[in-house]
Amino acid sequence: MIEIFWLGNSTVKIATKDSTIGINPKTGEGFDLMLTSKKSDIKPTEEQFLINTPGEYQAKSAMVYTFIEDGARESSAFQLIVDGISFFYTDNLDFMPTKDQLDDMGTTDIAFIPMSGDKEKEQNIQKLAEALEPRIVIPLASDDDGSAEACTMLAKTLGLKCEETVKSYKIKNKSQLPDDEQLFVSLEKM
Repeated sequence: MIEIFWLGNSTVKIATKDSTIGINPKTGEGFDLMLTSKKSDIKPTEEQFLINTPGEYQAKSAMVYTFIEDGARESSAFQLIVDGISFFYTDNLDFMPTKDQLDDMGTTDIAFIPMSGDKEKEQNIQKLAEALEPRIVIPLASDDDGSAEACTMLAKTLGLKCEETVKSYKIKNKSQLPDDEQLFVSLEKM
């Protein structure tokens, strides 16, 4: 089983039966695998694995692919595959995978997509969601208190319905993911 939590801002926690994964965590405490798209002062222990540079990694029962924009030095996005489920994460509102990157990624099951109140950025977000065609979209608010507003704004931009906000989202296995429709999940800050 996989359980997904939003820890505020661009931080996501993904708990699996084998590991606890943090995306842009503020500290390394409680995580086996950490992915960061920003400069971080996190110092991993011997039992932890930190991914903060472009590349392809296999660590803690997960495959991680990082994507960068031309000329960039830091990761712009991640694809994480754990228990057969493919996650896509970016907190860069301008990032758009190339056609080759999209082909290499294959199916995106769950996409974490950032919010913006800027109309131009909303168009980029909509293009990203259309390119990825994720089965589930999970919005990430730009601030800790903006979850409900962000959910409504992104849902409207993507033409989806924003259901009630939940504390976490649980997936027992890949067969539980929607086939014919896109699901929009709004998470409460944990």
